[in-house]
Order: sequence, then structure tokens, then C-alpha cells
Amino acid sequence: MNLTKHAVNNIRRFADAMNKGLVKAGEGARSLRVKVRREKEINQ
Repeated sequence: MNLTKHAVNNIRRFADAMNKGLVKAGEGARSLRVKVRREKEINQ
């Protein structure tokens, strides 16, 4: 598993969410982390 690729994807996803206004500075990071974890569980 390529960790740098995952990091880039996470940053890109976070940036997209920011651009759409879905993420507010504080709670955004926490909810995004949960989403990413959920996606990983689904993908496995």
C-alpha cells in the first residue's frame, strides 16, 4: 500500500469538500477522517 498516494487522495478529498463548502474548519477534519475510515472498511 502506497501511503503517500493515500495522503494525497485524502488531502485532495478534503480540498474538494472545502471548495464545495461542505467542510467547516473545525469539525471538517474529524468527519472527513471518519468518512475515510468508513471507505477503507468498505473497500477491504
